[in-house]
Amino acid sequence: MRLTVAYAMVMFFHATLTAEAVEMSNERIVCFPTAAYQTAQGNWNVPIHGAVSKHKAPLIRRFVVQTVLERTLEFGKESIEQTIFNRRVNPFLLEAKSNRRIDIQLGDQIYAAGVSAGNGHFHANLRLTSEEVLELLKKGSPSGWVSYQVVSATSDSQQTTGGIQFLDRRGISIISDIDDTIKDTNAVDRKEMLANTFTREFRPVRGMPKTLRRCADYSVAFHYVSGSPWQLFEPLSSFLEDQQIPRGSFHLRNFKLSKSGTDDLLASQIKLKTKAIVPILKAYPQRRFVLVGDSGQQDPEIYGQIAREHPDQVAAIYIRRLRTNGEPNDRWKAAFSDIPNSRWHVFDSVNEMQNDLVRLMARLSQLKEN
Repeated sequence: MRLTVAYAMVMFFHATLTAEAVEMSNERIVCFPTAAYQTAQGNWNVPIHGAVSKHKAPLIRRFVVQTVLERTLEFGKESIEQTIFNRRVNPFLLEAKSNRRIDIQLGDQIYAAGVSAGNGHFHANLRLTSEEVLELLKKGSPSGWVSYQVVSATSDSQQTTGGIQFLDRRGISIISDIDDTIKDTNAVDRKEMLANTFTREFRPVRGMPKTLRRCADYSVAFHYVSGSPWQLFEPLSSFLEDQQIPRGSFHLRNFKLSKSGTDDLLASQIKLKTKAIVPILKAYPQRRFVLVGDSGQQDPEIYGQIAREHPDQVAAIYIRRLRTNGEPNDRWKAAFSDIPNSRWHVFDSVNEMQNDLVRLMARLSQLKEN
């Protein structure tokens, strides 16, 4: 979708608005859940990641984006559930705030958590001793989650809490896609994808919440790697919580609404997901991983390549087939070439996949104990 001349004129008009015409508001900080890992020397690397932006979007931006989406979706304002639309679209309209220094309180200590970049995101990698982590875990959850608070940024920032999961070197991790794997999105159809993203309540893939909960019974850690943009983190996180889907680290994509409109939401995910997944495997060389995705985009090809490069870590691949009558078998042969047939599974029924996956979790859990 290309921007119209009218859209360009509105954006120019917005750029020339006086300061008095733009509503001023407090800044907001969002912290994204991460996973910490232990080095060979016994110390811990603790990643911190978040974003700083204006708390509210200017009305003119909201009007422009709503107009573009209405045109793309081919329906009018009366067809949009305004509460859902406003909640989902607002993060895409917020002004990112750069050069904001972030400090956090983790346990009894204050740590510098980075300076926000041009897109508002800040990153830090704290170094903690094993003794410091043991003290934190005494106050954390049984699954290794520890909370921290943002204690300084700007004078008008709202209080923000983040979470870190401290994972053992050995164990089981599930790396899962979200769209069309856990949540029905229909990402292969742009119009439906946009409608499901911006104007409808999120719906789970039937059976997937229960499947992931059963896996969690075996002390499995979760890493959610998705092509969804960071702007959707809060509704996605709320969706997983509402569905009682196990908590996990998030790995989404950087996205900016620009002259490309919404087309970039359908861009190739190969580089994006590979860049997110490979560091997870490298951080935990002794853990066993199960990769869960769907056939709608490039999950089979991405997971297949990763499994070939990390055969000792990737225990299995599970792919939800979306087109039960139109998916060529040659695709699976190419995507999973040189991978034993017992290590990859294409399923139509989530119930069928659930039983097989839970049995695998039990088997891997026994191997870990032995």
